[in-house]
Order: sequence, then C-alpha cells, then structure tokens
Amino acid sequence: MAVKEKRTIRIKPKVFKGVILLFAVYFIYLFFNQTVNHLELMREKDQLEREVREVKEEIDELETDIYRFDDKEQIELMAREKLRMIGSDEVLINVREHMKEEGEIDR
Repeated sequence: MAVKEKRTIRIKPKVFKGVILLFAVYFIYLFFNQTVNHLELMREKDQLEREVREVKEEIDELETDIYRFDDKEQIELMAREKLRMIGSDEVLINVREHMKEEGEIDR
C-alpha cells in the first residue's frame, strides 16, 4: 500500500496580504453602508413619530368637537352663527335690506 503524502499549500505572503486587504476594505464598506442606512432609518422614524403626534393631536381636537357638539345649546349656537338659522318662533329681520329700502345706506 502506498502512503499518501500530505501536501501543504503555501500561499505567497503578497497574495495573503491582498486577500486580507480585500476583506478589510469590504467590511469597512459594509460598516459605513450600514451606518448610513441606520441614520436614514432613524430620520424616517423621527418623521413618522412627528406625524403620529400630529395625527393624535388632530384626533384629540375632533373628539373635543364631538363632545362640544353633543350639547344642544352649542349646536343651536353654531346653527345661528354659521348657518344663519333661526328658531321656529323667531322672525329674521335683515337690517341692511330694511335700511336700503329706507334709503339710509347706499350699498
């Protein structure tokens, strides 16, 4: 039976240093790339958190409006001011029209 000899592979020092240098450059690139990605994600997270706060504030305002409009007196006040509505037992007098008819204003 023949005995097999163990062969050792000798790598030239320049090739070994080149491979190590390539790995080092690659890992440095990965590190900086991941750092930039992390910073971008942190900025995006901060922006989204700001948007969430703004939406929560808007929800709070809308809930306040819901409670405010649940009061009949408040609803009546809003109808009078914004929609110029009147009660069923009231009469609307338009002062401008009345004054125009009397000739007191030129508008």
